[in-house]
Amino acid sequence: MKYFLNLLSSIVLFILLAQVGRSAELAGIEIDCHKYYDTVTINTSEYIKPKVMLLDNPSRLVVDLTGIKIKTKTFPKIKSKRITKVRTGSSTRIVFDLAYSVDYEEASIFGQNKVVIEVRDKSRPYVHNLQEEPAADPVAPVMEVKKVAPQIVRVERVVVREEVESDNGRGGSQTRPYSKVLKGKIIVIDPGHGGADPGAFGIGGLVEKNLTLKTANYLVEFLKQQGATVYLTRKKNVKIDLAEVTAFTNRIDADIYVGLHYNATYNSRMNGTETYYYTARSLKLAEIMHKNLREKLGRRDNGVRRAKLYTVHHALMPAVIVEPCYLTNPEEANLAASDRFLKKVAAAVSDGIKEYFNGGNRKDTKVKH
Repeated sequence: MKYFLNLLSSIVLFILLAQVGRSAELAGIEIDCHKYYDTVTINTSEYIKPKVMLLDNPSRLVVDLTGIKIKTKTFPKIKSKRITKVRTGSSTRIVFDLAYSVDYEEASIFGQNKVVIEVRDKSRPYVHNLQEEPAADPVAPVMEVKKVAPQIVRVERVVVREEVESDNGRGGSQTRPYSKVLKGKIIVIDPGHGGADPGAFGIGGLVEKNLTLKTANYLVEFLKQQGATVYLTRKKNVKIDLAEVTAFTNRIDADIYVGLHYNATYNSRMNGTETYYYTARSLKLAEIMHKNLREKLGRRDNGVRRAKLYTVHHALMPAVIVEPCYLTNPEEANLAASDRFLKKVAAAVSDGIKEYFNGGNRKDTKVKH
């Protein structure tokens, strides 16, 4: 017994020493440039909380990644009017040289091992010139729409019925039970990415922008059946500036905003469902939405998470972003490749919205900050 305990202690000590000797590493930097802001994503091999600060003379944004080993000296080329250069300041510091003084916000996303920094102009104006245009002829076989802003459309009539997997696992032609709860509610559905921005790439050739749009079309059908007034930020493969989406959503005084995304990470074992929110007014919607996704999809519960993602941060109404599964996980990628699963996602979101407007029940929901 004594020999066994000594052996066990030696093994534990060896593991601890190995962990101490292994440094987390910088996995890469991505910069997504927009008209009024840039989104900087710093991917690391482990979850960290960086120290971020602005320095003057000259203007620069400094990110200290304590405990992270920065091996690379090569960073992505930049087409930003704000960020002029990316460089290392020390073995654990990344410096973003700036053309002028800016504002920023930072969020470390637990479970994805990434830091997201929004770098924006100090006096960035919202877009106020979005005008409603007359209704056009049907632009797609699935729905009739009215253009209300560049690429943003109001869904007027749904003309198809799709197969939706029921709770017992058998497919069938199904509509969501009609409820007066959504009658007159203004809902903005935002299928993430599009155009030159593909979003995440998954196993088997999956592309996030395609999956979000498919899911959005199914969701629009369900919501219209409930009597809701639905605005879809894009109906085809185009990229919509997040500032325009947020400005439009605020201008029409939408009741809620829902962003649709699918997750990805370098770790193929990572899986599960997570829901993001930022403002206090959005927490109830996030918890109810997550509960419905968790119950109906049956994936691992990664919790409700608070993050300063652009649309949920700048929205004046309850706003959430859902990430149903990971496209880089073999099992979940296989699910996401199925239209049946995408319809289940849409049905879960639809039911979450209905429950939210019906008063909601937020029990048994894990929240991570």
